[in-house]
Amino acid sequence: MIKQVFFVDFYNSLIDGNKENCISIVSQLFNDGVEHADIYIELYQNALYKIGKDWDKGFCTIVDEHISSRIIEFLLYRFAPNVSKKNKNGKKAVILCIDKEQHSIGALMASHTFELNGWATLYLGSSTPNKESLKLIELKKPDILGISFNFYLNIKRLTDLIELIRTHYPKQKIIIGGQGLKENNINLLSVFPDIQYFKSIIELDKFLKEN
Repeated sequence: MIKQVFFVDFYNSLIDGNKENCISIVSQLFNDGVEHADIYIELYQNALYKIGKDWDKGFCTIVDEHISSRIIEFLLYRFAPNVSKKNKNGKKAVILCIDKEQHSIGALMASHTFELNGWATLYLGSSTPNKESLKLIELKKPDILGISFNFYLNIKRLTDLIELIRTHYPKQKIIIGGQGLKENNINLLSVFPDIQYFKSIIELDKFLKEN
């Protein structure tokens, strides 16, 4: 559990665009032995959620959101997990965002979570066209394809991609993460019962450790 004082300091630093103080806070937390998953959820994710809510209320601007997102993205790369010493399990994962999905921070955190659990990962970032997703499955033959989906209005693009994959690669293991299905996942998952949806990095990490 990350103390509230750290979160408040981190959040205020994000809004102020103070990257150096954000680096200092995260560095201290890692030095204190805080796990990646806890920092990702309790610090990065909660800060982005709060910024979104504050933007809805008019307390911050879209510029604040963009600056904060870029700082957190920088921190994710700056403090990326050192996987060179991790035991490799011989499995591969491809992590991507659906076409037109520009929010890629969650997908990057998912990629790191796979790596921390011994997986080799290929992270593609935002907005991957469907045809390119198919090419990657053929080329890389991943054990798991992870799809990040945050904007619910893109639901048709998500279902189109899944149906396309099922047509060409019916046995491909698919998981989904992101806020796009947080409140609306029941109907979709009933159509695709073999696909797993993870609401958080903590859930994904638990699944990978158990499997």
